[in-house]
Amino acid sequence: MYINYNSYILRKITGFQGEYLTVEKDISIKKLIERLSIKHGTKFKDLVLDEENKRLKMIIIVNGRSIYSINHKISDKDNVKILSIITGG
Repeated sequence: MYINYNSYILRKITGFQGEYLTVEKDISIKKLIERLSIKHGTKFKDLVLDEENKRLKMIIIVNGRSIYSINHKISDKDNVKILSIITGG
């Protein structure tokens, strides 16, 4: 799957505008974020996921559709965008 970081702070943390990630079976958005935080650190996870309240802190778009649940399943063929809730232009 391709993950696109449409957030300045996430691009700064990861060092990438986007990256490919291979998953062998469907995973939840929460598992994706946990896997990316292993690679990019806890600051990444803290910016994207509110574990205490079990909700997303950023906008997640999968194949052009907004996702609101951390339990939403995604596959290796999906295109994921992570955006800040507030952006400038």
